[in-house]
Amino acid sequence: MSLDIIRSKNAWFVRGVLILLAVIMVLGLGFMSDDFAGMMGTPVNVAAEVNGEEISAADFAIMRDMIKAQLSPDADLTPDQMLQLNAIALNQLINTKLLAQKAKELGLRVTDEELVESITSNPAFQIDGQFVGGEMFANFIRQTRNQSVEDFEASYREEMLADKMSGIIQNTAVVTDENLLSSYTMENEKVNIAYIQLSAEDFASEENPAEDEIKSYYEKNKAKFVMPETRKIRYVELTPEAFESSIKITDEEIKSYYDAYSDEFQTEDGRVRPLEEVRGDIEARLKSGRADAARQRLSGEAGSASAKSVDAVAAEYSAGPVLEAGPFRQARVIDDVPPVIARRAFETESGQTFLIPVGNTVWAVEVTEVTPKREQTFEEAKEKAALELKEEKASSAASGKAASIVKDLNAAGRANLQAEAKKLGLEIEETGYFSRRDNVPGIGSAELRADAFQIDPGLAVSNKVYTNGENFYIVSFKDKQGVSMDEFQQEKEEIRAHQLDRQRAEIMQSWLQDMRRRAEIIPNAQLFPVQG
Repeated sequence: MSLDIIRSKNAWFVRGVLILLAVIMVLGLGFMSDDFAGMMGTPVNVAAEVNGEEISAADFAIMRDMIKAQLSPDADLTPDQMLQLNAIALNQLINTKLLAQKAKELGLRVTDEELVESITSNPAFQIDGQFVGGEMFANFIRQTRNQSVEDFEASYREEMLADKMSGIIQNTAVVTDENLLSSYTMENEKVNIAYIQLSAEDFASEENPAEDEIKSYYEKNKAKFVMPETRKIRYVELTPEAFESSIKITDEEIKSYYDAYSDEFQTEDGRVRPLEEVRGDIEARLKSGRADAARQRLSGEAGSASAKSVDAVAAEYSAGPVLEAGPFRQARVIDDVPPVIARRAFETESGQTFLIPVGNTVWAVEVTEVTPKREQTFEEAKEKAALELKEEKASSAASGKAASIVKDLNAAGRANLQAEAKKLGLEIEETGYFSRRDNVPGIGSAELRADAFQIDPGLAVSNKVYTNGENFYIVSFKDKQGVSMDEFQQEKEEIRAHQLDRQRAEIMQSWLQDMRRRAEIIPNAQLFPVQG
């Protein structure tokens, strides 16, 4: 069905399509997953079978093109992106088929009158508010879908049936005022937290691990201390000029071109310029054309290892100099070497040469050395191991000190918090008000963000010490800011709409997941080969 059709008449189906696509992406229910019963033989004009009912390859192609038009109309998709697009399109059709099958099982149907009314009242098939007529309608279907009216109406009827089933399923969603207030409160109430910060860095100077401690840490964490795999390469860039410099044009070739295309050298008065005047121009044209052909021919060899050495390629095309790079690690940026070259080097064995076009230049690259990944010796890792152990011990000391302070402050009681903190030489700071949606200001701890609204106001400080990975925080409930009931009343219906949409999506997701789990879904192995 064309995008205009879906947008106009079947308003609910638009929403359904978007929800179903979201379900596909969230659940990963692609044609490459275990969701399908098997990859059995089906006719080539069938994209898949769902509980014995066929989805035509034509409908699949239409759906795929429609989704591409919505998501990336002008983009050239990579092979991986095409696989994802195919999966989305096929799964959309499968979901529609499952909805229609369930509707039939429940006795729902789309009458001929409903079908006609839907099509004739659809703005996509109207001019000046009037249905275009049967002949123009049929032409439109043939031209835009390459499909007969009968096949189109069958697909359209099935989508209308799926639409009815979608409505039944999602109309079970109910949002009460109590739910709305609870949700609004969860999203909008705010809390202010007082905190004391301890930094591991403050304890680092006290930690000086001995040699045997460092050695023990190294032995326990050898997997962390590795020398990554590296590559060295030799390469030469074959520029357009290099291709041209290896080409020799004979006098006979120049004369032949001049005789064959003499009209290119006519002056405004119809006179043909002498050969000697245009010889250089002809030679340059022939060189450029042959150089481009040679470059394209060599580019066509990219993708497989070449038997020629870099030196042989450089000599053949009079290119140079042959340069070296490395050793370098994977995913490391290398000066003067494009990332695609570095990535390909890690897919190529030592001693092999590969060709890669980069812009209008062809690179010939030889992998000259491969150094495998290996564990570092203790001497190689010693400095790093000592630093990590020192940081670990400092962090442990800071954490332990924070726990001790928590115990002392809670023993002194909430009323004495400020005074006791001052005795310890610690400053109490505040986060300021923040909601459950916000990161904790000044701290950024995900754990504290989850716990902030449950901190016991009766304690001087929380019994739990929080960290953001660098610092440790002793926290205390300061104040809570409730929600405005006036603002809630103003926003209630908008919140209700959002809650209903979310609940409908969750209901549909659960329903589809269950139906797909119990369905027999067989994609066409010729159209959707097994991946991986």
